[in-house]
Amino acid sequence: MRRHGRAPLWAAAVLLLCGLWASTSAAQSGSWTILPLTSRGVDEGVAETFRDLLQNELSTRNGAAFVASSESCQDAPCAAAVGAKAGAEIVVSGSINALGVKLIVAIMVVDAGSGKVLNNQKMTVDRVEDLDAAAARIAEAIVTGSTTGETAELGNITKEESRPEQRREGQSGLGLRVGGLAPLGDGYADGVGGVLIDATYWYETSSFAIEPRLGLRFAADNEDGSFVEMPIDVGAYYILTRSDFAPFVGGGAGLRIMSERRKQVISLGQIITTSSEETREDSATGFSAFARAGLLLFRTYTMRVAVTVDYNIAFVELNGDTNPQSLTAGIGVYF
Repeated sequence: MRRHGRAPLWAAAVLLLCGLWASTSAAQSGSWTILPLTSRGVDEGVAETFRDLLQNELSTRNGAAFVASSESCQDAPCAAAVGAKAGAEIVVSGSINALGVKLIVAIMVVDAGSGKVLNNQKMTVDRVEDLDAAAARIAEAIVTGSTTGETAELGNITKEESRPEQRREGQSGLGLRVGGLAPLGDGYADGVGGVLIDATYWYETSSFAIEPRLGLRFAADNEDGSFVEMPIDVGAYYILTRSDFAPFVGGGAGLRIMSERRKQVISLGQIITTSSEETREDSATGFSAFARAGLLLFRTYTMRVAVTVDYNIAFVELNGDTNPQSLTAGIGVYF
């Protein structure tokens, strides 16, 4: 009983596969027509040659018989009507237009009975000699139901495809920043202020900028002490507007090489005290981070100016004080 019950299922499956094969064969081997291609900026002889190439490539791949038609169409209803009039089941129409030095080929496949668009293909070449490769690629894409990009293989790559893709360019150049440093807390030789000089490379796009830098901060030796700091870091910034006066915010991280010299008064004794002055020196290297707010001026010009304020922290210890912090303000010029 179980075997008898399965027989109709197998029979139905076989009939279904046969039906699919029959419908596929009919679609491939039925009568086709390729309408004359419309063209703008392209010689009519070139359009006719491409039509012949496409018909030959399609016939080679699907074995269909082609009937002649002399009417052009730019939409599916027109193509279906003209195809039915010519006695074709499948209608191929399209255009080949010039855009500068490029030739744009657009092909549409329409069912003449229902008016349904079965396939759309488009390909761009930059010379007439590549139209034979375009015809082969488009025909393969139509028959297999793929795209022209998927039909690329050795022997049919066009010159247009062999060029590297163009990418957007950013504005870039060297920069120089000068300004001052104000310590926060007991770092930097117990609160000695100094000056800054930065050499940078500024890379800017429409919405953000990246800036590697090598800097120098220092205070001249005086009665309070001195320090030298060298930042080596990279910053990234978001630019809020595209005008000539563009605020930006961001931050960065890197390394700080620091050294300082402090003068310290040492007192001895309780009843009779004596004091002496001692100089303490220390140096360290460690990671650092900073946050920045700034204003970019003359942004639409080749040479730009930036006014910046930074909060800085270095994760080091100098003379017993950890994580020295500072505020810096500067004016930078980018060339």
